Amino acid sequence: MFGTWIWILVGAVIVLFIAGLLLYLDLGKTGRNTRSSQGRRGRAVRRSGSDHSARPEKNNNPEWEVIRQIRQNDPAFSADDMKRYAKECFRIFCNSWKQMAGENADDTTELRKCATTALFVSQKSAVAMNRSTGVSHVESFRNMISSHLTAYESDEEKEYLTMMVHASYVVYESDREDVPAEATQGVQEDHHFWMKFQRFRGTQTAPDNALSLFQCPCCRAPLFSDTGGVCPFCRSPVSDGHFYWLLESIRRVRPRGKA
Repeated sequence: MFGTWIWILVGAVIVLFIAGLLLYLDLGKTGRNTRSSQGRRGRAVRRSGSDHSARPEKNNNPEWEVIRQIRQNDPAFSADDMKRYAKECFRIFCNSWKQMAGENADDTTELRKCATTALFVSQKSAVAMNRSTGVSHVESFRNMISSHLTAYESDEEKEYLTMMVHASYVVYESDREDVPAEATQGVQEDHHFWMKFQRFRGTQTAPDNALSLFQCPCCRAPLFSDTGGVCPFCRSPVSDGHFYWLLESIRRVRPRGKA
């Protein structure tokens, strides 16, 4: 009788051992499949870049280093506001060809409020040279296609910000006195330009965003300036780089292989 029960007990132990072994193997396979699936999803996220929280800002934004350097001493600096300002400066630069060639060219001009004295004088000289040759030249701004902050540097007195912009505009020219440039068929131009801005070191971005609104930083009147860079309302020198960025130069990017 005891022999029979022993064999039954041995058989039950064997059955339980086999069942446990099968369950262990099945759970191990499930765990390996889960880890493999998670690994594939992780690699897919890294390849696609969809896991934004895992990537630092500087990897997502190529302008990050320029912004970081400026914000060290000017925390309120905004790259988006700067791009809007650059677009307005480019529009003003194009329109200066028409304004400076007019009858009141020696009066207040738009370009003076956003350009350095050197750029303002050189632009007036270029317009005067065109007039002396009998050529009427007018540029009409169309659109700023793109803009990027590319470099920041400073010296003991000033700091400099360089941007690359992609802009389109229309050029009208006439060499006949009886035919104004605007009456001719314009030619659309579409080019990349380097725009370089400067201001004095220590200058802070206006907290109320006066720069992008084009307000006088002293009296908050609409920003104008005479040829000396002085606000005609409060007589404060405004276009001197002590309050906001001024356009120092604008230069077309030449294709490689061309002068």
